[in-house]
Amino acid sequence: MSKPSFTFCIPNLNKIDFLPACIDSMLAQDSDTWRCVFVDGYSTDGSWDYMQQFANDPRFTLLRGKRQGMYADWNYCLEQVTTEYFYMLTSDDLCYPRLVSQTTQALDQYRDIDACHFKFEYINEHNQITRTYDDIVAAEMPIYLSASSYAHRRMAMFEFLMHFVYRTIYRTMTSLVLRRSVIDTVGFFSRQYGPAGDYDWTLRLAMHTDVLFLPETLTAWRKYEGQATQSPYAVDSCRRMLAIATANLKAYQTLKVTPELPEQLLLSFLSNTYETALYRHAHNPQHGIANIRQLGLAVYSYPLHYLNALAKRLRFPLLQPTVTKSGLATTLMQRYHLRWPPEAIDLPQSQAQSSLSR
Repeated sequence: MSKPSFTFCIPNLNKIDFLPACIDSMLAQDSDTWRCVFVDGYSTDGSWDYMQQFANDPRFTLLRGKRQGMYADWNYCLEQVTTEYFYMLTSDDLCYPRLVSQTTQALDQYRDIDACHFKFEYINEHNQITRTYDDIVAAEMPIYLSASSYAHRRMAMFEFLMHFVYRTIYRTMTSLVLRRSVIDTVGFFSRQYGPAGDYDWTLRLAMHTDVLFLPETLTAWRKYEGQATQSPYAVDSCRRMLAIATANLKAYQTLKVTPELPEQLLLSFLSNTYETALYRHAHNPQHGIANIRQLGLAVYSYPLHYLNALAKRLRFPLLQPTVTKSGLATTLMQRYHLRWPPEAIDLPQSQAQSSLSR
């Protein structure tokens, strides 16, 4: 076994139905330069017992979680990373055999880049592919489709700005392999934003590094019935996204980099989305007493956004124009002279041959 250069970080809570497939996908890597940090949040479904078969395997570190929520356990994983690279592999998902070899080879070649993004696909509970990466991007982030077929480098500023348009532009943390040094520069996952902590973390990531993209499907994100997820357009989710974007935009401005970014423009789509979700929720008779709570929270937290939502509903002149994703993306690229699609980059020879053969 070679000296590990790559750490799989696997946080888990009651995923025994999918955990064996996740672990098997990691064991099937075509590289042996990895180790695994497994953090279990005191599962009650036999997950911890299942992992005991690896207790004496030097590649595995098995730990119990912090009992402080999901991101506390994610951070506990990060605290154990001592290798050059790391990867968050959630325990109901899969990785494919070339994940370690392809991402580390690419990042070894581009030493000034700390993040490698790659294609993923949706699978169901039976490991059947339900949507390809190109299908996902075409529907949700069409601007990225034109660059999805070749390796390229995305500038940090472009990635930062696109977070204000498409929100979670990587869609899943399992589509990123990262250099360990980003833990020192970006820090740990925030626990103040609930399930949107990964959006906050990748926004901070975009302040520090360009991103390398590989046009190879290296992971699968499992989507299945009963999964604990929230609609991205639920009022709570939209409010969190707006709060995260606002906080990170202010943090960006403190870096005193040029050009300065106007808050109203950057937050326009997220504000519009929140206003729409807010009005629909607060005025939905099916929500009962929750309407009063949401209305009170809305008026207290974002009074102008609620008034704007009401104005839209009543067809009064708006406080700000309705904005679309494509419109905002185009405006930002033109305003800041951002090149898109980006130029192709050279890959190591074995990767170039692999991409051509797919």
